[in-house]
Amino acid sequence: MCGRIASETSGVMHVKQQLYRILDAAPYPLLVTHDDEGFAIARPMYLAAREQNVFWFPASARSRKMDRIRRDPRVTLLFILQAEFDYASVYGMVTVVTSPERKRILWHAEWEEQWPGGAIDEDYVLLRVEGYRGEYYRGVADESEQLILP
Repeated sequence: MCGRIASETSGVMHVKQQLYRILDAAPYPLLVTHDDEGFAIARPMYLAAREQNVFWFPASARSRKMDRIRRDPRVTLLFILQAEFDYASVYGMVTVVTSPERKRILWHAEWEEQWPGGAIDEDYVLLRVEGYRGEYYRGVADESEQLILP
């Protein structure tokens, strides 16, 4: 099963289980954008929620990543389980969400140091990443697969 795109006949349920196991277990995924010269810029992010192939992250509206996202909304999410040497990547498109209701729903009290105004702080926005393709690698098992999401 090494390196192919999974189809219904090649055990797509197994592939989804392995991919989502890594996605749900990694503590701080990396959000990768690109700078003006095309170099990849990675930063750890707090994953506020995952709904199937949609990922929600809190972000500062004034951060440099916002300019990069506006120029090129294509992103990569990288999830790493260091002890197992497992990783998963999700490739997708990011949009900035400022909906007061959605911000309130996903708000976490521990973010108040960053955004003292709470869920209504103007600098607090959400990044919604819709994943279109994912892949994983299990180091010990030397197993890798790609999957069209969701």
